[in-house]
Amino acid sequence: MNEAHEAVLSACVRALGDDLHAAYGYGSTGDVYVQPAGPEHALLLVIADDVDLESLREIVGPVWPASGEEAGRPPLVATPRSLERHLRLFPLLANHLAHEGERLAGKRLLAAARVPEAHLAERAAYLAAQAMEASAALAPAALPPVRAEAAEERLRRLAAYLSGTEDGTTAECFARVQDSVQELLEALPGARPARAATAGSERVSAIYEETDRVVVVTPVLAAEALGEMAWAEVDGRLEKPGMALRVSTAEQLRLSLLLERPLDVALERYQHLHGRDVLEGITIPMRAIWRHAARTPSALLIEEVPGAYLTAGDDEARHRVVHDYQNRLLNMRLQHELLHRLHDFEPAEPPEPLPGRDAPVGTRVKAILGHLGWWADHYVQGMRETPAGNRLRAP
Repeated sequence: MNEAHEAVLSACVRALGDDLHAAYGYGSTGDVYVQPAGPEHALLLVIADDVDLESLREIVGPVWPASGEEAGRPPLVATPRSLERHLRLFPLLANHLAHEGERLAGKRLLAAARVPEAHLAERAAYLAAQAMEASAALAPAALPPVRAEAAEERLRRLAAYLSGTEDGTTAECFARVQDSVQELLEALPGARPARAATAGSERVSAIYEETDRVVVVTPVLAAEALGEMAWAEVDGRLEKPGMALRVSTAEQLRLSLLLERPLDVALERYQHLHGRDVLEGITIPMRAIWRHAARTPSALLIEEVPGAYLTAGDDEARHRVVHDYQNRLLNMRLQHELLHRLHDFEPAEPPEPLPGRDAPVGTRVKAILGHLGWWADHYVQGMRETPAGNRLRAP
């Protein structure tokens, strides 16, 4: 743990007593499946149901450093029930906490013997999706300077986790990441060896536009091939404001969409622009779509909203947190309406509306957490009730 996490933990142990069910430190072992682009250390607090975020803020606020760089990642906060649900949705995190996490206080909530090993395909899909995100660093000119710097840092951190070094050019770092991705892919049942780069080989198989991204599919992701690749086909697209590059192979793209990003297919976010349509005929398990939908509110509930609210410096910052996450809830409702229109998902919304702007900010943030928990439960229930063989065919 860093000093900020030690101070938070000490304050919570003193103030909460038995209402602090457990505290775990994790993420410092170099496990790429936890948080490859974020701070290395994370603190998870598991609290009783009746401890609200406003009370916890009164404990954490006085000991949290003013400098974000000094503090690192804000603490994650869960109840025993919300944590159990979250770990079912994120089996790679469950494995890391059970096998590598350090119990710092309270009860032992996770026993390694009772946590099943995450399937190899889960690891391969996660890493393929992370590699796609990191590939934005290959076209830094398309990004604002701050985002370009963050993309380069993300790529080099990922390369360091996987290969032990972040040295070399951007293309060399990305190629080392690809070596690790391919190693996992080739270990999957029925996998075929990756194609080697040859003189005159095809550089771009397909191009897609996905929301604010241009996705380039290529059969060769070696450093030499990436350095020589002609980006003429995508230059015009990348000149659009806000557009970023993503690079993948067809196999990696399909696997990441099957297990990590199935909603992107269900919501028809991929527009085929050029070359062979490598997504033609892909079918997505409906359970994977429900799980992806459930992951978003669960991650907001445990990882994002508590950290943002606990470390907001003043009243203006607290109101900004409430405003931002109310907008995220609105986006969630709009997304569900789209799933209803496209795939006949039953209409749904939480039974109680969010309180108005005149309500105390603590009441408003508590209601946001309640809505997030409701959405996570709703989608987990849908996942459970969906027959295993149900699949959705991409349009």
